[in-house]
Amino acid sequence: RKLKNIGLWVTPKFRDWCESCVRGRAQGTARRKRAKTPRRDAELQNDYMTMSSSVAGGQRVKEKGSQVQDRGNPIFVYREAKSGLLGAHVVPEKGRDGYAGRRVALDIRWMGYGTIRWKSDQEPALLALRDLVKENLGQAVQVTDGVPRELCEGIDMGHEHSAVSESQSNGGAENAVKQVQGQIRVLRDGLEARYTQVIGSEHPSLAWLVRY
Repeated sequence: RKLKNIGLWVTPKFRDWCESCVRGRAQGTARRKRAKTPRRDAELQNDYMTMSSSVAGGQRVKEKGSQVQDRGNPIFVYREAKSGLLGAHVVPEKGRDGYAGRRVALDIRWMGYGTIRWKSDQEPALLALRDLVKENLGQAVQVTDGVPRELCEGIDMGHEHSAVSESQSNGGAENAVKQVQGQIRVLRDGLEARYTQVIGSEHPSLAWLVRY
């Protein structure tokens, strides 16, 4: 409440007094906790998502007709199952994109694992990105790239495919997508409230908002 009183009303965690939190994530916060199953191996559960048109005043903004359209670049979302780490990046395109391959590989290096398993569904774009990330991880990088020396060696990456037509088999990725979508809505709603304008899915600030 002190943050609200000084004008900083957008918070990383859900707060019922934060109007942006309520508009962005109120429906998805009440969940029963499940017992955690310890994992031995690092596992990168991942998927693509898109953000539809902006939220303004708690309602979706309809653009170009009566249907709310998905716009803007795709967003790659991942969850590392062993640590629970979430990450998301706006990428130029799905599939074998150079920026996406380097960015995801760099994130994996910072996790500090010697081996990691890639888990996704069998979408061709995800499989193409997996192959590119694996190529990047198999190569040693220079310390000048911003990675500590001990993380610059090649990293082994295996893979596991979710069963076709069984969404529950990659539930970690689906849950990560929901969490990222909710947090994006919260932050964008707060930004729109401050600047009193709609921030669409193609706005340049969205790429930085998703990442940070």
